[in-house]
Amino acid sequence: MKQLTPPEILAKLDPEQRIAVEAPIGPVRIIAGAGTGKTRTLIHRIAYWDSMGIAPSDKTLSVTHSNKSAAELRHRLKELGVQKIHAQTFHAAAKKQLEDYWNELSIYWKDKGFRSEFPTIITESSKVRAENQYWIIRGIVQSVIKQADLLSTQKRDFDTELNQAVNAELILLRARMISIDEYEKDLSGKEKIGILTRDEFIRFYRRYTKSKKSNNQVDFADLLEMCILMLRENPHIAAKIHSKYEHFLVDEFQDNDPVQDELLSQWLGSRKSICVVGDPRQTIYSFKGSEPALLNDFGKKYTDCITVELVRNYRSSPQIVAWANRLMKGTSASGGAKSDLVSMEPKGPQPKVIDCDSETSEQKEIAEKVKALITNTKIPNNEVAVLVRINSNIPVFRQSLKKVGIQTKSPGDTFWADVLPIMKELQKEIPGSQENGLTALYEILHDQGWTLEFEEGEKFDSQKQQRLDNADALIALAESLTPEEIETPLSLAKCFAKMRDEAKDDHDSNAVTVTSIHKAKGMEWDAVFLPKFVDGLIPISFAKSPSEIDEERRLAYVAITRARKYLMISWGASYLTVFGTVKTQARSRFISFMEEPKPTVDLTKPKSNSQPKGDGQSPTNRLNPDGSSRIKLTEPLAVGNRVHNAKYGLGTVISIDGPSVIIDFGSLGKKSFKKAHPGVDRL
Repeated sequence: MKQLTPPEILAKLDPEQRIAVEAPIGPVRIIAGAGTGKTRTLIHRIAYWDSMGIAPSDKTLSVTHSNKSAAELRHRLKELGVQKIHAQTFHAAAKKQLEDYWNELSIYWKDKGFRSEFPTIITESSKVRAENQYWIIRGIVQSVIKQADLLSTQKRDFDTELNQAVNAELILLRARMISIDEYEKDLSGKEKIGILTRDEFIRFYRRYTKSKKSNNQVDFADLLEMCILMLRENPHIAAKIHSKYEHFLVDEFQDNDPVQDELLSQWLGSRKSICVVGDPRQTIYSFKGSEPALLNDFGKKYTDCITVELVRNYRSSPQIVAWANRLMKGTSASGGAKSDLVSMEPKGPQPKVIDCDSETSEQKEIAEKVKALITNTKIPNNEVAVLVRINSNIPVFRQSLKKVGIQTKSPGDTFWADVLPIMKELQKEIPGSQENGLTALYEILHDQGWTLEFEEGEKFDSQKQQRLDNADALIALAESLTPEEIETPLSLAKCFAKMRDEAKDDHDSNAVTVTSIHKAKGMEWDAVFLPKFVDGLIPISFAKSPSEIDEERRLAYVAITRARKYLMISWGASYLTVFGTVKTQARSRFISFMEEPKPTVDLTKPKSNSQPKGDGQSPTNRLNPDGSSRIKLTEPLAVGNRVHNAKYGLGTVISIDGPSVIIDFGSLGKKSFKKAHPGVDRL
């Protein structure tokens, strides 16, 4: 495709997007609210400065957090006529740079214990067992456990829960570049990692590191750390990379962790041509090491940075956007985002809160509501999603939807792998036993320690919580079956096996999506159902500190902003525990923030007809008549003011001489205007 001209590139952008695209080369932070077109803004900025010849695309590196996002950037840039594109994940970019200079630095890497050939990268997806991270970690952890259990009657196994616990701790350590020696000296850390003691985890980590070196292997985290070291300790290599990439753009910057930020700093060197895009209201991955302060404090690191907020939401109806705004308004969870979203979509139905007597009735209600919505509105199945807070809720809602004839999908769900130990025990039917399946399930869960509640004062244990949640899910699934299906442990096991096999069909293009809120980030549907919106799940029970509650609020914000037209939130007032007792619960405290406040009338004051009519938005969020959200000049300009002009873009007032003002528009030069020029808007 022929490359577009600068006016053509700018033509279809809204005012805020255009300001972000035209912002002079240098530190730029774009706060992009949900549905405001952040990717559109990012690719147009690359295309614009490439077409201007000031920041050529072949000298620009766009960094993302997923291969899918990188591929989307490349595709959409080609549609704008940009030919030479560098869009990669942090890990892919680091790997490419290490490979490019590996032979040149062979002596340097040999001194650090590596071989002459580039290391093999171990991943979770490798089909070669010796290069699969799961099997490598499993083997080392099992050897540590076996050695420790020789002197104990306790016999421990490596299962998916322990794998998750070990990986979670590894991710946090690597995201902050904490060495094993530093970790060992820090006595304030966790006492246990899953079923491993702290000392056992340290022994595992040392063996894991040694194993990788002896087999000439590295993992994804190693790629980032090695690239940082290469640039720090080899100035001539750093100079080569600096000459290759002069400009940097980072997508989803709120998800960056400290090691990624350090790599970015090494790529930049002393230069400042960096544009970051993110939304502090969508920071939900702190458990993976992401550091929201990197986006919030960007202006402190780069004191001359330009910050632009995108406020026009092109995804959700005004009613849904209003709920999102009210949820975040005036809270620390917003992370410094100042402006409310403004929906540009047509009016839609009001979001609904469905109150149910119990979780069982809630499951039936949601299934019926989904079916009715699809039937009555003709919305395709694949434009409907049921989003849950914890993974163990996924199979429960898939089963309730199946009962009303709705096909579902849940890509990446690991529930049935997580409960494999229970499945195996159920299949061991005792000949002649009169025990039914549900009773056997209760006994197995108890014997395996999956029903042990937290004792008062006990520290939170994520592995124990996951087992409790999975036990709840298994019991709920068993109770959804007929008496014949749970007549024996083996018959129940066969039903579970059938559910597991059906759950593997995750690629049906015309199926309702049932997934977690975390996995739904970056996606959108016409209709979104948010079940089990109760205190204890959202916010989650172990979120205690203000910062943890803030992250839960942001998770709720991400959930509701996935919906375009229809949003339904539900909760059940009671639930059945794994012990067979009924407990009550309260609806999520976040719901009261989202619901439209009921009007109040002050009967002590007379009614007045002199109030100005408005659009229901606060003055700070109302758009100007011309469609912009910039502040129109109401007082004289002053030196240092940031301004915008339709022709020249963003600029800074550098001097005032009588009736004239001189504005510096960066690469477009300095221009003189009258102080009261109608085309100059102060930001």
